[in-house]
Amino acid sequence: MERATEADGGPPPRAQLAFRRRSVHARRARPESPTREQPLQCVPEPPEHSVPMVALPPIRSLRPGKSRDELIIQKLQQCEYIFNFSADIPSESQAKEIKRTNLIELNEVMCAPESHGGPTISEAVLQATISMVEVNIIRDFSPATPPGAPVFDPEEDFYFDPRWAHLQHVYSLLSNILDSPFVKAPFAQQCITRAFVRKKLELFRSYDKRERDALKNVLHRVYAKMIGYRSYIRSLLSQMLLRHVYDRDDGRIQGIGEMLEIFGSIISGFAHPIKPEHVTFLRKVLMPLHGTEELETYHPQLAYCVLQFVSKSAGPSVDAANGHASHVVSEIVLNGLLRYWPKCNSTKEVMFMNEFEEVIDALSYEAFAQFRTLVMHRVARCIGSMHFQVVERALVMLQNQKVIGELLEFSDNLLLPVLRSQVKGHWCKQVRERIRGCMDFIEGTDDTAADSSEDAADSDNHDEADLMAESMDAEAAMAADEADAAAIEDADAPAVAVMDLEPQPWQRGPKRARQHVNGEHNDEEGDVNDVETNAKWRRLEPSTVGPKEP
Repeated sequence: MERATEADGGPPPRAQLAFRRRSVHARRARPESPTREQPLQCVPEPPEHSVPMVALPPIRSLRPGKSRDELIIQKLQQCEYIFNFSADIPSESQAKEIKRTNLIELNEVMCAPESHGGPTISEAVLQATISMVEVNIIRDFSPATPPGAPVFDPEEDFYFDPRWAHLQHVYSLLSNILDSPFVKAPFAQQCITRAFVRKKLELFRSYDKRERDALKNVLHRVYAKMIGYRSYIRSLLSQMLLRHVYDRDDGRIQGIGEMLEIFGSIISGFAHPIKPEHVTFLRKVLMPLHGTEELETYHPQLAYCVLQFVSKSAGPSVDAANGHASHVVSEIVLNGLLRYWPKCNSTKEVMFMNEFEEVIDALSYEAFAQFRTLVMHRVARCIGSMHFQVVERALVMLQNQKVIGELLEFSDNLLLPVLRSQVKGHWCKQVRERIRGCMDFIEGTDDTAADSSEDAADSDNHDEADLMAESMDAEAAMAADEADAAAIEDADAPAVAVMDLEPQPWQRGPKRARQHVNGEHNDEEGDVNDVETNAKWRRLEPSTVGPKEP
């Protein structure tokens, strides 16, 4: 009976199965794509160099040319020899001094202008320089601490690499070459490869702070000079920060603060509005760094980076076509701080409150109005803490200008109940006294607001009374003006009307009537009525009123 073939729906021949198994194993053993970054492997110590450590003639003794370049390359090859500084070997002391002298001379000569004896750096010299730098600085930092070894604390322990006597000149030479006007960006990019940059970033694991600072300065220059490497450097730094947050088995990275300093200068140069990829970096890399155990060692640099993002979000923070709100960065920062807020570590809580207040100060009033409820509830929770430093820092936050504006709304239902409970139950006497002063301030603010409302109502009533009084005064003034006008009209009338108002002779006494008829006026008698009568008469015209003078 014949077997069913694969075309008939039966199983494939045995040879084809064997070929398929081999092809599957081959695919599994195939290396990953070269575009994918591989983790840095342990770099063994370089072997001793074959060039003898003998004193060579000075570089300035030769004229610029091929022979001078050969001497420079020969000295660079001598500097590739690695010495063991852990053991004091007398026979190597002279060779160590020769290497140190060569490095100093290379720094002085290669970075000087041509008018002062400096060479025009050729491609061969630059390649030899990068090779020497890589041999000296690229080395292994074991990711795991050996069992039984004491844990290194950077705040209490200070580690100084014994090789720094040579390393400082190597880093200085690399920095000077990157700053040199003779080395253009395309020319340097041929020698400084991406693999070299990736290996160099792993040196942030170094325990020597001097080396990390020098590495930070070199990376600044690489980022500024080689524009094509900028996105690659940002990606590598982000990966290292993420490994520090989530991959604790990879070993502690000592240079988180230095990397954040680099990011601080990079963020300050971001264009406005901020791109979505940078907002993603803030949310997924920077904010999770607040939850690590080593936050105290790099918190100032991290807070600076976060504040740079907040200050950049004054306008639309991302592409307006995507419909994102202008306060998306502020929302990410405030929600991130509240998410990683420490529960039992008072020192971290005080640091968070410092950063929290700085973020509030950097926000606009419109953005702060949308998050004021979260802010006031967090301040109230900090006031309710039993640690005196946390309570004192929260009371200081109540004096912030933006927080003071919200006291009237949140004092009765949120702040005053917490303050009253802390006055009665907190263990620290100084804290209780400060809380009483804060309560007096809040209650005084409420009274001031009530008094201001009452004063506003009283001022309104006074204004109405003043308006009524002014209207009455205006009416009285109008009446007085009308009376004056009438009096003026009466004065301009004929004198007969005035004489009719005077008492007639028969209405006076007999003596006064006789004197009036005869035209006699005795002024010496001092009759008051007569004086008044004469005064009235003198105001009239003499031609029409009174007798003529004799």
